[in-house]
Amino acid sequence: MAEWISVKDRLPEKEGWYLVYTIPDKKHKSVNKAEFCKGYEWNNFEPYWRGAGGHWGNVAYWMPLPEPPEGR
Repeated sequence: MAEWISVKDRLPEKEGWYLVYTIPDKKHKSVNKAEFCKGYEWNNFEPYWRGAGGHWGNVAYWMPLPEPPEGR
């Protein structure tokens, strides 16, 4: 399985869905699936993450999604 990559080190090269580790506060940490977007005119072309509920500013780490099981 892939290693976690810090968003401080680098962001994904391609837009798409990734496994992300979020830290909204010290009590709540979780692993989720989120979409990485390179950005659009309304936000000055800054890259961002989005998932359930809108844009996520609390993504700390990411990794590519694993391949699905064979035969599924």
